[in-house]
Amino acid sequence: MQSNKPVQKVAVSEKAERLKAQNKYVFAVPLKANKNEIKKFVSKELKVEVLGVNIVRTKKGKKAIVSLKPGSTINEKI
Repeated sequence: MQSNKPVQKVAVSEKAERLKAQNKYVFAVPLKANKNEIKKFVSKELKVEVLGVNIVRTKKGKKAIVSLKPGSTINEKI
């Protein structure tokens, strides 16, 4: 059974590490999660201002690339 959280974990990869320099973070998300749910969750739970969310579908599932307001950072332990 999937968790009710729209964000499951921070994705760790070389590309995700490069995106951090642009203040973008990559999260693994459930297939049913939408951009608004992800944005609200990240804003509320991680206490940051989200500028935008992009969704990427992969063979292994779904990922969200979350763009943050300049100066905001995320502690990567969810």
